[in-house]
Amino acid sequence: MIDPLFEEYEIFFYLFIQFAFVIPVWFLGTGVRNGFRNLKQRLWYHTRIFFYFALFIPFSMGGFMWLFDSQENALSHGDELYMMLYANDSFMWLIVILFIVFILSVAPLLSGEGIKQKRVLIPFFTSLLMLPLLIFISWDHVRVIDHDGVSIVSFGERQEAT
Repeated sequence: MIDPLFEEYEIFFYLFIQFAFVIPVWFLGTGVRNGFRNLKQRLWYHTRIFFYFALFIPFSMGGFMWLFDSQENALSHGDELYMMLYANDSFMWLIVILFIVFILSVAPLLSGEGIKQKRVLIPFFTSLLMLPLLIFISWDHVRVIDHDGVSIVSFGERQEAT
């Protein structure tokens, strides 16, 4: 629904566009900007940065949206008029903030400059461990409006209003 990147064969088209057109333009532009001699010396560094922006960020965001879609499909019964995931809004915001921290902390690790720095490793491992844990804990948090009334499920407790 939300993420057309993962539907059918569009992912192959995306990868084809990246490898056929975007990579040559990226390296040509980097070579013109920094000089081709410098590009040749730091080729692996520029390649990692390219893959961070062109592949890691889109695929991780697509996976994150796929997770929300699969959660909605798992909790949906089909007779709801309206359903909102995460009955507790603070859980949703905490998960989004941890995901942003994860995305931002991967960049210095991929560039090779933050591997030995605690200020990069601590947020990376914290978000890497806390994100799946919070998603698992809050999997069945949902607000539902259906024909019977309004119900809120939070931590396994269901509160209903007719």
